[in-house]
Amino acid sequence: GTGNGENMPHPPLAAALDKLPFTNAGTVSSSDVFTMRPVPSIYLEPEAPRRARWAWAEGPITPFKQFSYLYAEANATPPTGMRSAPPLGGLGSGTVELRADGSLRSWTIENASPAGSAKTGLLDEAAFGYRLGGAPARLLRTHPPAGLPGVEGIRFSGATPFTRLAPTDSALPAGANLRLYGRSRWRLGDRSASAVPAAGFTLVATNPTGRPLALSLLFVLPVQVQAGMLREGSGGAAGEAHSVGECAVRCRDEAS
Repeated sequence: GTGNGENMPHPPLAAALDKLPFTNAGTVSSSDVFTMRPVPSIYLEPEAPRRARWAWAEGPITPFKQFSYLYAEANATPPTGMRSAPPLGGLGSGTVELRADGSLRSWTIENASPAGSAKTGLLDEAAFGYRLGGAPARLLRTHPPAGLPGVEGIRFSGATPFTRLAPTDSALPAGANLRLYGRSRWRLGDRSASAVPAAGFTLVATNPTGRPLALSLLFVLPVQVQAGMLREGSGGAAGEAHSVGECAVRCRDEAS
């Protein structure tokens, strides 16, 4: 669509979202370097474990277990929103986290729970993207998949059940402001109304240029093999598949 910031007021939803107060915030830059380091833990929810298992430290004597935990350079704590973010989705009906770098992580929408069953840590090809004015399209990610353009930085804000991402990029028109909101339907004191298995996403744009600017939003949610995952069943053959097609063929052949 097109919009002129001086003549077109934001619709009620956008205005309400922009009034939300956030107490947790962080900024991620495309130049940031992150690593996974082992941390002795009694309990830590692992991302993309190789099999469904509890995350408590195992064994009757061993009180700690080594888990990989995200760190920035020099063993520093990463920006807020990188290790975790507000879960988007209904209560008890599966969630996903929109992290501060724009990635979608900690998927628990396929019969998975945060600790009791193997959750998908990252769907790297799942992403939001945008194109504003005559600038090239880019993903709303600071560290996008190889070969795809991302943004120079993202300002993250989060407070359950809302997440806000605001890209910072020199390719944006001067003064232009984009905000992507992720939200869940929560109703205080009403568990049924809060258990809707869905999340909503809204892109709000402010155009101070005085001229119309074309704006497009993209969301990609691919069906893909969960890399590094192993689901154990009660029978049948076990094996590896390295693509969606190969996985479908194996399931078909084993079922017959």
